[in-house]
Amino acid sequence: MQDNYAVMADQARQLFLSYDQENIISRFGLKADDDHIYFSFLGRAMAIERSSGAVIDARSLARQGFNISLTVYDMFCHSLDSAVMPEISGEWQSLSSMGVHGAGKLSSGMLTDSELAAFSGKTEALKKACEDLGGIEKPGGGDVSYLLPLFDFMYVWLKFYDADDEFLPSVTIMWDRNILAFMHYETLYYAFGEILSVLKKLCGL
Repeated sequence: MQDNYAVMADQARQLFLSYDQENIISRFGLKADDDHIYFSFLGRAMAIERSSGAVIDARSLARQGFNISLTVYDMFCHSLDSAVMPEISGEWQSLSSMGVHGAGKLSSGMLTDSELAAFSGKTEALKKACEDLGGIEKPGGGDVSYLLPLFDFMYVWLKFYDADDEFLPSVTIMWDRNILAFMHYETLYYAFGEILSVLKKLCGL
């Protein structure tokens, strides 16, 4: 049986190829040549192969996995059904506060206790990891609080509270109030998963 994630990624790739790439380039202000569309994802130079639709690392040319690919395709295609480009509000909200039923905060509830415990005592390492991604420190969000560039034009707000005598560490991602005009709700889980995966690697976890 073919891997369901691979099937979903291939379907999204083929859907991307059905869209007007020049419209995507213009709408998001992207750089492009005859072969690639260029963008940045979590501080890394990325590209989409215009002929195949594959999402690749712009330097190594390595094809990217499910979380990155689905996030990229959705970001650049979801809003195309609207005649007007959605606006980035600059206001931060959890999905639950946007009225998404059962959304929670796409935060610590997605991680196992052991995964959360691994972040305990790692505040300095996590700060450095955020800065390595091009993050901007934002006061008022816990022991570690950074705006992270999911894309050059779209930041997310990561808040980390370290463990104390009663509670495990907690990790929360806050989103622009208008994020659902840019990406489907389900896609935010893929984006969150990739953010945490990258941060864990940078922290040596």
